[in-house]
Amino acid sequence: MSFLDKMKQIASETKTKQQTAEDERRERRLILINAQCERIIESLESDIEKDAHGEGSWKGHVMGFIHYWLENENHPHLKLEKHWDRISPSDIEALPGFTKLKARCDALGITMDLKEVDDEDESLRRETTVVSFIIDVGGWK
Repeated sequence: MSFLDKMKQIASETKTKQQTAEDERRERRLILINAQCERIIESLESDIEKDAHGEGSWKGHVMGFIHYWLENENHPHLKLEKHWDRISPSDIEALPGFTKLKARCDALGITMDLKEVDDEDESLRRETTVVSFIIDVGGWK
């Protein structure tokens, strides 16, 4: 085997390892997001009740909506790099936990939106766009 052929083989193996690592990271993040959606379902009604009493808000009054910031492994807000994470809003909406959360909101007669918000600080330092997702539950005020 020539030197060049050997380097091509090594490069191919490296690309395969990198792709596998990216796929595993994506899957871990989707599992994490799904679990968070499941936890929101469990606390949804009590969170709404707290808001109705003016509790849980730093302003101390009824807000009429709740923002649930999804979290990642090391940060209080889920930040996804479109190039690296390869997770879109439609990927999140297809998760079983998100589907259940949406159904629970519908059953309660409240609205829910999944919002993608640019993270301007991170976008300046990276070539790819970094986003945060907010689940905005409202409609009871």
